[in-house]
Amino acid sequence: MRYWLALAAGVVVASAASAQTSTIYARSSGEAARTERLLLLQRGDEPTGASARLNLANLYMQTGRRVQAADLYREVLSNDNQLMRTQTGELVWSHQLARRELHRAPALALR
Repeated sequence: MRYWLALAAGVVVASAASAQTSTIYARSSGEAARTERLLLLQRGDEPTGASARLNLANLYMQTGRRVQAADLYREVLSNDNQLMRTQTGELVWSHQLARRELHRAPALALR
């Protein structure tokens, strides 16, 4: 069974083991780099999993890498829709989260 936890702004992260290390907020460039490495590892462990991609996209948006973020949101949309739980306990679908983020930044949706 997987557990879903939130990483900033309502985006979710998967798997109990990696969630504890990945749910840090990127307050400095060192933390952002560490978080990115952890999420890239998680992404490799879960090739079609949405959680690492959504969290990585969120991190990329926070660090000004909008094109990379948009690519990850599109990857989420190209895979199976997955039910996730946010930090507040809300159940949301991965496609819903990816679409919402793409629509927040219209320039991303056009690329």
